[in-house]
Amino acid sequence: MMATRRLNFTKRKRINREDVSISVEEIDGIPRMDAKIDLSEYAIPSGSGVFLEVHRQMQMMRFDLGAASNIVEKKALPLDQFDSSVALLFRVKVVLLDGDSRGLILAEADGIRPRFQEKVEASVLPLIEPVPCEHLGEELWRVSYEDERVELQLNSRLPDLPRFLASPEFKALVLPAVVRDVVWKLKSPNQDFDEDDINEWQTRWRLFIRGLPGIEMYPAFESLSNESDKEEWVNDVVAAFCTRHKFGSGYLAQTEAESR
Repeated sequence: MMATRRLNFTKRKRINREDVSISVEEIDGIPRMDAKIDLSEYAIPSGSGVFLEVHRQMQMMRFDLGAASNIVEKKALPLDQFDSSVALLFRVKVVLLDGDSRGLILAEADGIRPRFQEKVEASVLPLIEPVPCEHLGEELWRVSYEDERVELQLNSRLPDLPRFLASPEFKALVLPAVVRDVVWKLKSPNQDFDEDDINEWQTRWRLFIRGLPGIEMYPAFESLSNESDKEEWVNDVVAAFCTRHKFGSGYLAQTEAESR
């Protein structure tokens, strides 16, 4: 399928994600952010400023990082409007501050994730947003598909959510169930789709499934004769995912070490 061409009438430059480095660390319960932005290759004119927005659902903070230069760097900025560092996303904007076009966005990068999330589970969590929720009651987690987004809702009563997401218990006991839930929700994994349109969660998950070892057949559920065939294929996807990351071995090794 031919990829959809996206037009940019404003000539706004897109900042490559590898030129934006953001790390987040929780200190005394407050997330703090280090940010480094390399603008040396973008020919940003003088009289421009750099702004960084941090958002999660309806919450947002905005930081003025100062005048644009080859390297813009700030350390230990407090994200004190957020109760944790889970599911934070970052947007960088370079804005013209002088002249008739003041306020014009010259360059931007959106959907940037902090480095701590990459250490959690690089092959799944970027596909699903972990979001702390207060309404889960006695449930510790739930997959939600509201507003055309897929979220992993986590009970806000869980202590230290970043550590929980990085734990062998979470990877071995929760992630396989999350994958199973989402794969069933896809219904027709072989449906025609634009592989370049990674803004669609269904596209990202279909590409993820296609890349799993041993999952060479990528059938539409409609082509499977009965429910047991569908369940068998979903089981194969989950098993391939767990095998790739050796979740069972990691969890059992930790359990054995803690029992000594």
